[in-house]
Amino acid sequence: MGAFGYVLHGLQRIRNEQQIWICSYLFETVCIVGFLQAGLGVYGLLAAFGLRYAFSIAAAAVLVKRALPGLRLGWRQFDRSCLRIFFGFGTWVQCGGLVGTFLQSVDRVLAGMLIGPAAAAVMELAGKLPSTGASLASSVSMVALPAAARQGALGASHAVLVVYRDAVRMTAMLALLMLPPMACLAPLVIAAWLGQRADASALATIMAWVAIGTHLHILSGPASSVFRGLGRISNEYIYHGLRLATLATAVGMLLANGHGQATTALAAALGSAGLVAATAYLAISHRALTGGLAGLPRLYLLPFAAPYLLGLAVMRLAALWPLAPDAGRATALAHLLPIGLLYAALASAASWRWLLTPAERAACLRRLPARQVKNPAASPLPAFAHEAAYQGNPGDKQ
Repeated sequence: MGAFGYVLHGLQRIRNEQQIWICSYLFETVCIVGFLQAGLGVYGLLAAFGLRYAFSIAAAAVLVKRALPGLRLGWRQFDRSCLRIFFGFGTWVQCGGLVGTFLQSVDRVLAGMLIGPAAAAVMELAGKLPSTGASLASSVSMVALPAAARQGALGASHAVLVVYRDAVRMTAMLALLMLPPMACLAPLVIAAWLGQRADASALATIMAWVAIGTHLHILSGPASSVFRGLGRISNEYIYHGLRLATLATAVGMLLANGHGQATTALAAALGSAGLVAATAYLAISHRALTGGLAGLPRLYLLPFAAPYLLGLAVMRLAALWPLAPDAGRATALAHLLPIGLLYAALASAASWRWLLTPAERAACLRRLPARQVKNPAASPLPAFAHEAAYQGNPGDKQ
């Protein structure tokens, strides 16, 4: 029943899709409050959940009908030739998704098996904020997939490369705002979030490793989306194989050295394995798409490493104002906010100067109130979206 939402996504009506998502959750919240006030209890929660899905499906159906007036649904429109795609390509996509889900939770599984349930809980807690911070950057890959599919169907190989490079650039720009400060300021983040705890030091170390590993992993998303848009799902299995191989090697070395009972050592081993696997995958994917490794350091290495140099400088500055051992959450937050805002300002300025193109900078300025841009002909879209629109993308009128 979510097919209408997927059609909107394929048409690159991403804004409409997100508007439906926001409105449906707000609608569910109102329904929950109303049903609980009416005394329906748990059944009210179930009813609100069902109404949210009905609302989102109906809204997506209306918007799809407006975008594609000639769309018809019925048994006569069924094409048996599509079964090969569903049970061939679709099966490989689903299997890859299952492997990816396992790899996303393998750190907690290993912590529980090697150390115990408490270690699994610590790994889960330390990974909450990095995974949340990565969600914004990972959304770029969702937009890149239909754009790459469109350009691949048109045979526009140059436009596919534009989608790839610009998606990586946008992902790097969003990721550097959240993940490097979580890694470099992890003790302050833990203190402001959870307060003083006996395991605060371990949580900070684990969060730092998770944030760094998640950062490079998120940068692999655009390449995977482009290959999937081109129908080359096998490239994702290369990444799965690399992650499994490096993971097995890291855990084996950890156990051989007798450090299998230390949660921080396990986090460091898993984080290092993830970095090695992601680096190898990025090199393989970049070479497959561009025909060589030229441009790889500028596209990936600099946007990944430079924010950590900035984060370390800010961390040294924060050390000049040390946090008292018995400080509460409010005090820790008072320490974290100015340092975090300083990092955000410096990182934003660096992104403005080195990651955004002149057309994108002009588009950003155009959104500011009472601000006129000298070049009104500059595209208001990111380069990869503009390229897709130029090729006749159905979402260009959005």
